[in-house]
Amino acid sequence: MRENYPDFQDLDVDGQSDLSIIATRSTANVAVNGLLTVRDAGLRIPSMRISVSGLQSSLPFNLQYPAPEGTGSLDGAHGFVSFDTIEGGPFQVDKLHVPLLLSQNTLLIPMQIDLPLYGGMTHLTHFRVDRILSPAVRLDAGIIADNMDLGALTERISPIPVSGTIDVRLPSIVSQGGKWKTRGGIEASVFGGEVRIRNIFARDVFSRGRSFGGDISFEDIDLEAMTSKIAVGKITGIIRGSVQDLVMEYEQPSRFVLGVETDMGKSHPRRSASMP
Repeated sequence: MRENYPDFQDLDVDGQSDLSIIATRSTANVAVNGLLTVRDAGLRIPSMRISVSGLQSSLPFNLQYPAPEGTGSLDGAHGFVSFDTIEGGPFQVDKLHVPLLLSQNTLLIPMQIDLPLYGGMTHLTHFRVDRILSPAVRLDAGIIADNMDLGALTERISPIPVSGTIDVRLPSIVSQGGKWKTRGGIEASVFGGEVRIRNIFARDVFSRGRSFGGDISFEDIDLEAMTSKIAVGKITGIIRGSVQDLVMEYEQPSRFVLGVETDMGKSHPRRSASMP
């Protein structure tokens, strides 16, 4: 696990679980039916500041291998997973209950899940994983979030304090074959202006060689508001621009095309730099 999933190298799990299985085999496939029960479980990943307590689950399932052709009817018994507390860095969610259906090699959350995160509301509009026993497993989800606190969200990754809000509109998030693609984007109100991120993608997110990126545009960014957070100096002016074809690998940018210009029509037509 340390080599293939480095982020989970200090994963610690406790609790009780029961698994009952009935397997039948025909000339065409193997069918597995059963029930997974988890009681009073906890999960901790100290390096990622993630902890889950009071995990309870009851999940009936019916699976087939090879997977049947087509989507089939998802008419199995519903189960659930619930948590007393989920903590991740600065945010905490209490008393979360999520219904689940695991039938015909598909894992489905049959309803929208609403979560208070970073001072705003996040909505998991849909979540479905098809062909879970196949190398062609496919995840399809959607996330909508409003008015999240950008400072709390970026405190671990930003070298300077950031204040503002962020909205997420990702009606389609698809993962298959290690590749993640999205439709929609993210918009942030920060430093007096707007930042938009589109064409977000990722690859091999749980490996050391993970990569991610997208296209970023920004406008009406107040350089004085931004650089006032830095102790070494100050720059004034209003800028706009873009970072196109951004690719991040090993936590560093490996490729991008940057374009920046001063917006002469705004309130700070000239740029200046001063050192204390």
